[in-house]
Amino acid sequence: MKGMTKARENLLNKVFQKSDELGLSINKLALILEVSPAFLSKMKNHKVNYSSKTELKLSNFLKYSATDIEDIVEDKRPKGINEIKRQAFKKGYNRAINDVIKKFEEMKVDL
Repeated sequence: MKGMTKARENLLNKVFQKSDELGLSINKLALILEVSPAFLSKMKNHKVNYSSKTELKLSNFLKYSATDIEDIVEDKRPKGINEIKRQAFKKGYNRAINDVIKKFEEMKVDL
């Protein structure tokens, strides 16, 4: 791409080299960098320039260890339906317990 400096091109190459070494897909790398997979793919093919904000994300990625990357991916991974159901059940259960306690308090019954 015209306009991309050699330093930015080297940074981008280092990021993709590290992601290849770690076995990260474009989707996981995009998740970590907080960019869309399509934009990341265009960056990889040098078809688009990127902002200084994205440059900072790329630089930070190079500092991450494999464990850091696993934690980031796990934190940002969308929750499955079972996790959502479990959280909803827990929230409803806690609300029901609080309602029962309030009723007993209103009736002035000791537990």
